[in-house]
Order: sequence, then structure tokens, then C-alpha cells
Amino acid sequence: YVEAGFDADRIEVIYNGIDQRFLSMPKTQISEEGVNEGIQLLYVGRLRDEKGILVILKALDRLLHGQSGEKREHLSLHLNVIGSGDKTYIRELESFLRDRHLEDCVTFHGKIDQDELIRFYDCSDIMLVPSLWQEPFGLVIAEAMARGLPVIASNIGGPAEILTHDMNGLLVEPGDDRALASAIMQLSEDSQKRARLAQAARETVRERFTIEENARRIEQHLLR
Repeated sequence: YVEAGFDADRIEVIYNGIDQRFLSMPKTQISEEGVNEGIQLLYVGRLRDEKGILVILKALDRLLHGQSGEKREHLSLHLNVIGSGDKTYIRELESFLRDRHLEDCVTFHGKIDQDELIRFYDCSDIMLVPSLWQEPFGLVIAEAMARGLPVIASNIGGPAEILTHDMNGLLVEPGDDRALASAIMQLSEDSQKRARLAQAARETVRERFTIEENARRIEQHLLR
């Protein structure tokens, strides 16, 4: 916009805000019944190539099978995928899971309502946002952060502006399944780091990503 001739002093970036209930709603009480064992990974969003879900599956394969191809029994990971999208791409994902014998490690839930989504945030250990394109913002990142869920995201577009690496989340290079696997392993093995990132993430949302605060900033900007 500056290059197009607009006055830089009149330009301000004001981010999206999330519903206050993501911060205020009580934490879901998790029962043992019906909960998968091990570290619970979560993806929320459209199922399309540019969103990078296949990168997660490749990272899972790397973590669970290693170079030998034999399943590592000591490592327990489960991925819940929330959302719908490109049917051809979904078939590609399902084919990869069959070929690599990972069907038991991934569950597709389709579209769900907001209350159930909050429950998934609360029942998960790590949120994954492996976008391959210039994500404009990433509302689900702020939602997960508000629920105290540590996030690993691609160092590109909106996620790179929301997260500060190793402060309130982790950033990895887009499309790098090796780096994603390493980040997942790092958080899986370090519950204290997960807790530290989660606490910092909630504080970030309180300061920067509430609807009320960002609506106030828009009003101030227009008045100015």
C-alpha cells in the first residue's frame, strides 16, 4: 500500500478476534472412557492440498516407523482431523494411511459444532497447522491458544505473525515433514514445555486476539 502511494502513518494492521467464550468457557472434564492413549494431535480446517495435512501424515510415519519401516511400539500418537474438503485429496490421504499402515493412528471427524470443537481442543496435547500457502490469519490457531493448547505451525503468512517461536508456540518450515516430526517429538517428550507454551499462548490471545479489544482498535483507528 505504501508503494502504491498511501500514507504509511494511516495504515494499521488489526487482526481478527475470537469469541470470548474460547477464553472463559470452563475446561472440559476428560474421562478415561473413549479417549485414545498416548499423545493426542489435532488438525482443524479445510482438507485441501495447500493446508499440508499430508505433511502431518508423513511426519507421523517418520515418528512411528522410522527408517526401518517397523512400527515403534514405545511411541503412541493419535491424530484427530476436524473438517471437510476436497474428496480427491481425502482419498489421497486415506491411501497414504493404508500404504503406511497408519489407519489406527488417524481419525477423520468431518465438520463439528463449536462446543464439540472446544472439547477437542481441551482433550488434545498438540495442535498442528502445517500450511503450505500464505495463510491469511489462522483463526483456529488463536482458538487453540485460548484453550491452552500448544501449537506447531508453518513459518509462513498469518501463523508466523501470531506465534513467536519457542515463546508461545513452535514454527517449522512449510512442507518439511522431518522438522515437523522433530517438533512433535520435542513437545511429546516434554510436558513442562507444553505447559509453558500453553500458558504463554493464552496470555497472547488475551492481549492481542479478542473481538472486544480489536473492535475497540478499529473504532480508534476510524476516529483518528
